[in-house]
Amino acid sequence: MGQADYAVDDAIPSIVVWAASRADVTEALRAANAAGQAVIVWGTGSQMALGASPSRYDVALDVSAMNRVLDHDAANLTVAVEAGARLADIQAVLGEKHQFLPLDPPYPSATIGGLVATDTDGPWRLGYGSLRDLVLGVRLTPGSGEEMTLGDGQENLVSDDFLSLVVGSLGALGVITEVTLRTSPLPGAARTLSVFTYPEPSAAVRLSNRILDVGPRPTALDIFSSAEGAYIILARLEGDPRTVEAQARTIENLCRTEYMRRIQIADAADTREVWEAANVGGSYWDGPRLSYPVIVRLRVPRMAVAPMLLAGRDILRRYDLPRLVSMQAGSGAARIHLGDVRGQSDEAAVVAACLALRDAAQRLGGYLVVEQAPRALKERVSVWGASPVLEAVARAKARLDPLNILNPGRFVL
Repeated sequence: MGQADYAVDDAIPSIVVWAASRADVTEALRAANAAGQAVIVWGTGSQMALGASPSRYDVALDVSAMNRVLDHDAANLTVAVEAGARLADIQAVLGEKHQFLPLDPPYPSATIGGLVATDTDGPWRLGYGSLRDLVLGVRLTPGSGEEMTLGDGQENLVSDDFLSLVVGSLGALGVITEVTLRTSPLPGAARTLSVFTYPEPSAAVRLSNRILDVGPRPTALDIFSSAEGAYIILARLEGDPRTVEAQARTIENLCRTEYMRRIQIADAADTREVWEAANVGGSYWDGPRLSYPVIVRLRVPRMAVAPMLLAGRDILRRYDLPRLVSMQAGSGAARIHLGDVRGQSDEAAVVAACLALRDAAQRLGGYLVVEQAPRALKERVSVWGASPVLEAVARAKARLDPLNILNPGRFVL
């Protein structure tokens, strides 16, 4: 790969450095620190659209060669990996011991370091917890080049909650080199129920809440809106085969008491394909994978799921934009795809929709982040919005990266 392959919002680095070890990372950061060069870390590049445009960019630090599984303690359900390890490769190693990482992000090729840096998980958070819940420890190299080990009983000299602060800080505090995570046993059976409901979000939310009250809970429960406006519920059931079968029958009977167009059931491998397709843009029901120029992600309290879906529907109608929305009914996390698939949407309308969606999320006690957008839109809409987390990261960054060489301008400072 050449320098142009490491472009971030059209900014191209002067140098590409490939790191194959923690020592390489330390050496690269010390050299950049001494020279005052700005560094952006790369894994597979799957999430480089996230973040504001860089204010400076001199060095692309490629850590994709740091991709080993360092230790799998199957008895204690933990795994330690290098940051450049891809999620799919980690799952293959864990699968040999009938375990897995309950992470299902919308970027299948993502590295574990990238997922931690961007705090990206997926629908599985309902049954297994968020990414922050899974991360037990992190080895981090700040801009100064002095390594830190966080979590796993290590003393934390920065703040009591510094490990949590690192998750989602977009590499602004340091280069993540190793991560220790909690694993889970592979379930004996898996099914996904797809319920096609009213063209009204309130009906989908009502049915979702009833499904959530059925024990045991699904491990994932999302509401999707296709570009045509139909609302679809996906419920993933996992566990002992007999329990899953009984759970599926109960939910089927429950769903038949509500108005719906149809219900489908997917087993085993089909379940994985259904969720992968849904995560990347609705290809499960909208045909081939669609491409949208702007994606936002937001989160509101669970009790605000219905109002947020209603607000989203009205906002996207107002600006005549496709209504491709996915929202985790059990946690209030959502991703909304904006802009015409043919790239013909009025930029002003997309900007106005982003601002209106952020307004609605904040009124409901939540927040909105622009996950993907052209540089021109990022200049008109704050990627991150106002957040006390940004202030905490800025304070920590002043200590750990005083010359501001890591991702300058993309997250804080």
